[in-house]
Parts: sequence; structure tokens; C-alpha cells
Amino acid sequence: RLCILPVRELQALRRGHWRLGEIAFNEGSYPLEVQSDSLELVAQIDPGNAQEVGLSLRRSPDGEEETLVLWQRKEGKLVIDRRRSSRDPAAYRDALMAPLALEEGLLELHIWLDRSVLEIFANRFLALTSRIYPTREDSLGLALVARGGSGRLLALDVWEMASIWPPE
Repeated sequence: RLCILPVRELQALRRGHWRLGEIAFNEGSYPLEVQSDSLELVAQIDPGNAQEVGLSLRRSPDGEEETLVLWQRKEGKLVIDRRRSSRDPAAYRDALMAPLALEEGLLELHIWLDRSVLEIFANRFLALTSRIYPTREDSLGLALVARGGSGRLLALDVWEMASIWPPE
């Protein structure tokens, strides 16, 4: 099988690094300490018995705005749920999805978030790209999400990303 992997040159943009180890999480959203609109994330998630498991990105503190990246067990799909990505009525409010079977039972996400651009590489065989337009200045959060059961984060690496443009 052919793999889909991001180019290594993107690693040159990495700045501050956070690493989280194993965390079990039940039904609901579990906010993490990370706050940014320019991130690279590498996550390994064991879906456990959850029906949906993944991450909430560009999340406001109260959850009014967020973009969900979820693996759905029953459908066998990865979903970018943009229904609450923005309060702007002109913004996209749909869900993008693609089939994704989990090999070895793990969800591996490699995500780039560059303000309004979201790029996702999943399990080395799927790539999805989307635009999101949060309106709130505090929509910078990151959270773990489980629905219909519990999951387990095995590892999460997060880097703040530098701009590709030289300073003026």
C-alpha cells in the first residue's frame, strides 16, 4: 500500500514542544493546556470502547466554537465536523468525512493547524484538508473528545509553529 506522509521540511517550523503521555478519558471533552492557532500535533489514540474519539481544535473555553476531528467506529470514518467551527453565518458548517479502517486498533493523527487551514494525515493512509473560520479571539484551545464510551490517549506531541514568512 502507498502511504501518505507530510514532508519532513515542515519540521523546520517547529518551536515550543509539549508532550503528553498516557491519559484515559471518558465520555465528554477534556481540555488540554495548549492554546494556539498555529500548531503541529501528532497523536496516538486507542479508541477503547468509544463510538467516536478524537480531538477538538480551535476550541473556545465554553465550547461554543470548536472544530472536531473524530473517528467514528460504526461508520468506520474520519470526520472533520465544522458545524460549530464559527459563529459567522457565512462560514462552512458541514462535516467532511472519509473512510478510515484502524489497523492495529489505533488512531494516529498528524495535524497541522495554521490559523484557518487544517490539514490532517490519519494512519498514514488518509489526508483531509479544510478551512475553518473561528470568530472568537479565545478559540485557541485543544481538547480530547470521546462519545459513547471511553478512549485512551497513548501519546500527544504538540509544537507551536513558526511562520514561513521572514519577519519584516
